[in-house]
Amino acid sequence: MSFAGREQGDGPAFLAILLVGALTAIGATVTDMKLEPPLWAHALIWIPFVFIGSILSLRWIKAWMIAVQYHYRNDDFTPGPEA
Repeated sequence: MSFAGREQGDGPAFLAILLVGALTAIGATVTDMKLEPPLWAHALIWIPFVFIGSILSLRWIKAWMIAVQYHYRNDDFTPGPEA
């Protein structure tokens, strides 16, 4: 079965940015309030978190969105001539 016609558009990227951004903002705020590290320490912690979190979450979110589409619109997933 091919997933070529199952494009999700910008949905997975938007959801990944929303989740990683919210976790970063909450984490940075809590870290700053409790530990009060210097600005370079925040950069050392949160910049890699954003990059790694975005890359890892994007794949899982896209797979989840395709699975939801398959579950609710199964008629779109009929095998074509390439199957």
